[in-house]
Amino acid sequence: MKKIFMVFWLGSFLIGCKSTSDELTWKVKFENQVQLANNGDPEEINILGVMHAKGLGTVQDDYKAVEYYKKAAGLGHSQAKVNLGYMYENGRGVEKDYSAAIELYREAMLDGNTRAMRNLGWATVMGHGVEKNKEDALLLWEKCAALGDKECSEAHAMFSSGIIP
Repeated sequence: MKKIFMVFWLGSFLIGCKSTSDELTWKVKFENQVQLANNGDPEEINILGVMHAKGLGTVQDDYKAVEYYKKAAGLGHSQAKVNLGYMYENGRGVEKDYSAAIELYREAMLDGNTRAMRNLGWATVMGHGVEKNKEDALLLWEKCAALGDKECSEAHAMFSSGIIP
């Protein structure tokens, strides 16, 4: 009986350690990412912003995420512009500002960023910071789909077929 209890206890302990192990792994990754970002590489700075936004290896903090996205966007990082635009569009870590989001999406579109095209399409359908216009959104998604973005293809298909009015 004592052996069964020990096996059960050890098994329970190890199951509990899995999440602790994952947590420790993310903390190490976060610490490494801080060092990489300190070198000034906009990609690494953007990743640090994502880690703050999602709470990966650190406490989730939208304000810090915005800080890092702004820094990387200022260095010309296209995806950081999209990430920052998303934060403005949704009021995460900043006051909701559709105009700022649209401006950032448009800047990132110039780099061929399909996520920016996709987000701008959705903002256009909803009238967030731009005039509500389904035809403009369809054109954006068509261009985006031509660049190989599956989600743009799906959005275009749903709206052009009338699945979503």
